Amino acid sequence: MMFTKKQILVIGDIMLDTYFYGEVNRISPEAPVPVFRKINEYSVLGGAANVAANLSAVQQEVSVMSIIGDDEAGEKLKKIFDEYGINSDFVSVVENRPTTEKIRFLAKSNNQQVLRLDIEETLPFEHYYDMLNVFEHNVSSFDLILISDYAKGFLSTKFTQSVITAAKNNDIPIFADVKGDNAEKYRYATLLKPNLKELSSLTGLRTDTEEQIVNASKVLKEKCYCKYVLTTLGSKGMLLIGDGDPYFVKSAVKEVFDVTGAGDTTIAYLAACIASGFSIREAVNIANIAAGIQVSKVGTSSVYLDEIRRKIIL
Repeated sequence: MMFTKKQILVIGDIMLDTYFYGEVNRISPEAPVPVFRKINEYSVLGGAANVAANLSAVQQEVSVMSIIGDDEAGEKLKKIFDEYGINSDFVSVVENRPTTEKIRFLAKSNNQQVLRLDIEETLPFEHYYDMLNVFEHNVSSFDLILISDYAKGFLSTKFTQSVITAAKNNDIPIFADVKGDNAEKYRYATLLKPNLKELSSLTGLRTDTEEQIVNASKVLKEKCYCKYVLTTLGSKGMLLIGDGDPYFVKSAVKEVFDVTGAGDTTIAYLAACIASGFSIREAVNIANIAAGIQVSKVGTSSVYLDEIRRKIIL
């Protein structure tokens, strides 16, 4: 299993995932709520930034295009990008808009999540013209473009469509990890990766049975004029539409500890495989293995090539 080092650009909603580990041993005398005593904390790349981290773990040359706030969380993100060797030259600092941060409080005894605090601004980012100009001048230097949409306001329909158009004009594959119910936003992308909820939202169709999932995936493919749709099915695996007959892959999960970041790992490995010349079905199989490894870990984290190789050998 050989990966070639390729130039991949991740465009999307980057965020900082911060974890507070502590103990919950009593109820507050002030209100009927648990008292969380923090013992330690750490921060990692989240959202589209976690996609970039997983691509870096597959030894790709990764760049990120996004926005952050002029704040401590934004500085932390840039520092971690540097530690990973991820190019953040296309990340713009925006005034009066916070860096998206998710703070999770975890009980040290069993890693159970007690509370999540979100710091974010989801109003549409309208001043993207300079960024689009930079993208159009640099798009030809990339082997694949990956859109990671977390509905935090950065990826407007106009901006996303302009990115897809520029990539297509340069014959560069563009993969999209989708969000919301606006299918037009992702038209003409090479591959779309919805989960079941997103598939239903984007098509307006039910996804309760295998037949319904296949039908909705085909409808989404036709609706968006894309080459492939890879629908993630949670514990049931994945479904690929666009390569002959519907291709179901059973989940590689043995034990689930935390589903955080599983979708990021899936799309990252899928993109790295295709950029390296793997067939689409080979890419789906490897991405499925990577997702299974991810959910066996606690919190947002990367999956490394050695972990994949050990699973394949076993």
